[in-house]
Parts: sequence; C-alpha cells; structure tokens
Amino acid sequence: MKILFAISTMQDGGAERTVANLANYFAGQNNEIMIVVLDNNESFYNLDVKIDYRKLDLYTDNKKVINKVLRYKKIIKKIRKLFKEEKPDIVLSMNYKLIPIIIMANIFINIPIVCSERSNPYIYPKNLTWRYVRRILSTVCDGYIFQTEKAKKKFPLKTQKKSVIIQNPISSQCELYKDSYIGDKNQIVAVGRLNKVKGFDILIKAFSSIAYEIEDINLIIYGEGPERNNLINLINDLKLYNRVILYGKSTNVINEIKNSKMFILSSRNEGMPNSLMEAMSLGLPCISTKCELGPEELIENNINGLLVKVDDVEEMTRSILKLINDREFADTLSKNALKIRETNSLNKISIEYYTYFQRVIANKERFQ
Repeated sequence: MKILFAISTMQDGGAERTVANLANYFAGQNNEIMIVVLDNNESFYNLDVKIDYRKLDLYTDNKKVINKVLRYKKIIKKIRKLFKEEKPDIVLSMNYKLIPIIIMANIFINIPIVCSERSNPYIYPKNLTWRYVRRILSTVCDGYIFQTEKAKKKFPLKTQKKSVIIQNPISSQCELYKDSYIGDKNQIVAVGRLNKVKGFDILIKAFSSIAYEIEDINLIIYGEGPERNNLINLINDLKLYNRVILYGKSTNVINEIKNSKMFILSSRNEGMPNSLMEAMSLGLPCISTKCELGPEELIENNINGLLVKVDDVEEMTRSILKLINDREFADTLSKNALKIRETNSLNKISIEYYTYFQRVIANKERFQ
C-alpha cells in the first residue's frame, strides 16, 4: 500500500511521534511511505531510510491576509501536483487545519482521505470558526480516526458512522527494555512541551512540598516551550535551584526516563498522552491528572497508576509521598502498568490502522 502522511511539521510532539512510529512500521512491512511536511526542517524523530520525506518549505511568519491566501494557494497547488504524480492509495492527515487544503487539492483526483483527531475537541480549536469548519469538513473526509469515545461524540453523526477509535502505539523501543526500571535513579520525571496546558507549575509546587523532607530526590522535566522562563522563576522563588532540572529536549527520552522512581503527568488537558503510555510501558509507577481526554482511558486508579484532580497541589503531593513511602504498592502499580505493552503495542495498533485503511479504500472504490 502507498500511504501518504500529511502533517505540518515533524518536530518534537505527540502527533509527530505517532507518525514516525507508524511510518517506520509500515515501511518495514514493505509498504511505500511518504511523509509531507509544510516546513523545511528535518524530522526530529529517526525515520526509516526507505521513507520518502518531502519538505514543502511553505511556512511564513507574515500574518497579512493576502499573504496567508497566497500561501494556502501555493500549498494546495504543490499538494495537488504531488497527488497527481505519486498517486497514493490513501492520505492520512494528522492536523485538522490541513484538511481544507487536502480536500481542495484532491478535487477530481479522489484519493481516499482520512483525518486523525489528535487534540481535545471540547477545547480545541479555540477559534469558533475553525471549530465549525472542522465539523463540516469531517463529514467530507472518507474516514476519521479518534483516540477516545468521548472525542468521537463531539463530532457529527455522519462522521461518527464512518470513524474508528484507535489509541496511540507505544514505541517498539520500549519493548526492548526489561520489565521494570523502578527505583534505580532517585528522580521523578515528567515529559512535555513547556506550556501552561502541561501544568508543570503545579508539579513543581507539589514537589516543593516534599523537597526538604526528602532531600535526596530530584525532579527532571524533559521538553521545551514558551513557559521555560516562568518555570525557572518559579523554581528560583521556591529555592529549588539544584532540585528541579529543566532538561530540554531529548532525542531518546525513553532511555532518559527509564530508571526513575516515578513518572508524573500534570496536564490540564490532553488528547492521548504518549509520554504517559511510554512511561507505563517501561514499568514506571505513574501519577496523572484526571484531565480530559486520555489518562482515564489508560489508568485505573490504584490498579496500574494514580489519578489526581487537575490543579490540585495537595493531592499530587500526597500521591508522590505514597509512591515514595510504599515501595510494595509502587511495585504493584509498576507491574500492572506493563500490560499496556500488549494493548498498545506498535504491531497491534499499526495493524488496526492498516485494516481501517483497507476498509476506507474499499468503500471509496465501491461508490466511485
């Protein structure tokens, strides 16, 4: 099968990581894979040498309406040319803003188009016009992939009927490690873009509540983003200079976090958190906020992880202390979390994608 992935960029992010995992898997199964990005950057993630990686180089900081119109016109023209020349069997868009571009580029070409919903549709997009456009265009797509049942219910019935629910795959790299790495390093870890949505301010405040009681443990946060300076100021205000480390981006975050005491997801909202899934697959005891959407699909409270209220510093502090002080309980969570290796293995999830692609292609051919 010839599969074209369309995404704005392949820089560090959850959707980008999913594209890399799926593309590498499909390429390894002798499918013809193409990834099309709008920017001019190389992929942050390692890609199979057989993957055709196309950079359209059409990003611009110019916000004038006329420049945006001209840019969209160029993108449509380039993608249309690409569709005609390459003739993919199916196109998977990982960004709702690309859908109108792809649909217009596909007029009279009729390649099956599938969109994957990556964010929380109850919150994003914040622009109401874009929300309306996404709802309408979702009915035009030949298929739609959701990560949760709740996200699916936000869309029109016509979209729901032709959709499927497929969670994210965990990286096959996780399966190479031993069953559990709990406790080798005296550190708590978190991973994500440094923005307000990820709630790292709450995590740092919770950590400050235990930092002087337990002096030999540190908090390490992997990621970059616009909140870095604000988080540094918070760390300094709480006098946690050498205890909380903003590590920045890592090209091998799985290897970085695998020996930690625990993993914490402090987000205020999510789509389906890759970082939490990968931490669970490494056998790390995990704490997550009960944010929409995703964590409650992955964690059964007190069974394979701990769930806490969003923005609740005190509850997060109590949960951290519980995992530190009750090693037997933490070990039980760790062992149960490992089951995600079966439910969300790259092989299993990739087969679900491939089966759905076949169904969409067959339906498209039937009605042409």
